[in-house]
Amino acid sequence: MERRVVITGLGAITPIGNTVADFWQGLISGRCGVGPVTRFDSTGFATTIAAEVKNFDPSSFLDKKDIRRMALFIKYALGASLQAVADAGVKIDQDPYHTGVIIGSGIGGIEILEEACNTLQSKGPSRVGPFTVPMMIANMAAG
Repeated sequence: MERRVVITGLGAITPIGNTVADFWQGLISGRCGVGPVTRFDSTGFATTIAAEVKNFDPSSFLDKKDIRRMALFIKYALGASLQAVADAGVKIDQDPYHTGVIIGSGIGGIEILEEACNTLQSKGPSRVGPFTVPMMIANMAAG
């Protein structure tokens, strides 16, 4: 059985731009998205550079409660997905069962796992949040 897939819209949250236009301009201008690590203390690591997303503000599409309950990779995926839907002009409420998302990820919110491990060791198992696993599993970006 042959099925066709149509890409109707684009979205981008990247180290060189947080919209498709900014990303494309970054590509054609040769902008480098690599710089010093800022998300954690990289002292002692062999590598202290990374391609981190910069100037990302999820509050433009999420409320404070949702921001607290989502790992950063999910916020990136949601931001890019919303851009793609807007770019496509698709109104998902018209037929939500004919709309899909494909995202490839090797791992989800590793920082959530790290926080949970630290909480477990310092405060005990009763203090590990109930949303730990849903916040970190890789398939939550597409979900």
